[in-house]
Amino acid sequence: MQFSASHRLAVGCLAAASLGALPAVAGATTTGTFRLPAGDSFILNQPMLSGCDDLTYGYRIGAQPPVTVNEKPSGCTSEFFSDTTVGPFTHGVSFRLFLEDFYTVPPYVFYSTNLKHTTISGTHGDWFIQTGDGDFGMAPPKVKYHNSNFTVKLEYTGPGAG
Repeated sequence: MQFSASHRLAVGCLAAASLGALPAVAGATTTGTFRLPAGDSFILNQPMLSGCDDLTYGYRIGAQPPVTVNEKPSGCTSEFFSDTTVGPFTHGVSFRLFLEDFYTVPPYVFYSTNLKHTTISGTHGDWFIQTGDGDFGMAPPKVKYHNSNFTVKLEYTGPGAG
């Protein structure tokens, strides 16, 4: 059986992702997992939380505990936060962004890898990420749909950026 070049590339990316061998920044737009090479950084630029629930956002490096960066208390508001630099690290790491919604008990966590709740657009090293607590109106139990509870520009600052 022969596969097209694009099919081979997709299968290769899936295999690399499953083995934890994502290339630096290249696989992010299709998987929601970002690879940060040793010595490099990302900036969470212009982050915003929006909605009526208590919300937090942050990142999770590999299987380590999540790191909460900021939070918005209950109230139908949109709040902008200061930029945050992630890295540099002495070794390469993979990380995901998250939105945590405290409307449910226990709170519901939406990771950037859940592409039913997250859209990632942009180019190499300069992505715009939107995460919402619903999937085209099909929200988890007891959660009111919102399509962009967390928005952020993810800017790669390592070699070859921009």
